[in-house]
Amino acid sequence: VLFGLLAVTSIVLIAWKIPDKIQEDIGGNGTEGRTDTSEGSIWDLLRIAINPRVSGFMLETVVMGAGMATVERLLFLYLVNDLGASNLLCGISVGVNVLIELPLFWHAERIMNTLGHDGMFGVAMIFFFTRVFGYTLLTPATKWLVLPLEATHGVTFALFWTASTDVTKALINRAKGWNTTIPMVIQTLYNSVGVGIGSVLGGLLMKEWGSRDMYRYVAAMVFTLFIFHIIAVAISQIVFKRPFLPDHRPEEPAQREDSDGDAEEELFGDEEDGDDV
Repeated sequence: VLFGLLAVTSIVLIAWKIPDKIQEDIGGNGTEGRTDTSEGSIWDLLRIAINPRVSGFMLETVVMGAGMATVERLLFLYLVNDLGASNLLCGISVGVNVLIELPLFWHAERIMNTLGHDGMFGVAMIFFFTRVFGYTLLTPATKWLVLPLEATHGVTFALFWTASTDVTKALINRAKGWNTTIPMVIQTLYNSVGVGIGSVLGGLLMKEWGSRDMYRYVAAMVFTLFIFHIIAVAISQIVFKRPFLPDHRPEEPAQREDSDGDAEEELFGDEEDGDDV
């Protein structure tokens, strides 16, 4: 919790002070060295944040961060205390999920072109809640079956993180800057808010109700998020004829020239200043 508060404070200071300091160092010449907020105000950033598609992305980031925290912080406690797993098994499980990540990151662009951000998030959620529910079916006699379950972590992490990074890039383009602040906000939502919530609440549930019930609740939470994601994607595709999560793929004709000659990303489909953006 303290880490999260400090991270939020850091974001506020960066957004508030650093751009002014940079402009002061270059003599206030706005035509040189445009950085972060020089092309937009904090209100532009807030306006983007309250867009339903962006808000949905941030919600999914927090929930996935909370879910991942219950695995990364608490799984070994479950394996050792409840299933009698050895340190060797715990170590091998980490190696298995890392090996699966590597080829997926290598082919990330091809996967993104096939599934898009919406599909990558959906597949990541399916693998996650299936994997976590699988934990609850393990017994001391079948504890080594955690290895194939852990192999699916690579799918979840690689797809989720690749899509999140590309969505963040799309948001930076849409905001005309904020190159530092936007990635820090997304990182804070995942690593501080989401992971903090998951670690604290997951630990409390594990203490009060046991590891199996805790992981059942986590699986149900991410399954509920998956249903929300599917409904949001369906509405966005059928009603608004666009993806739910902001998309930014180079093969799509997604740019137009504004009055200043700058390229503006057509990500949101909202009407702004009389134009479809």
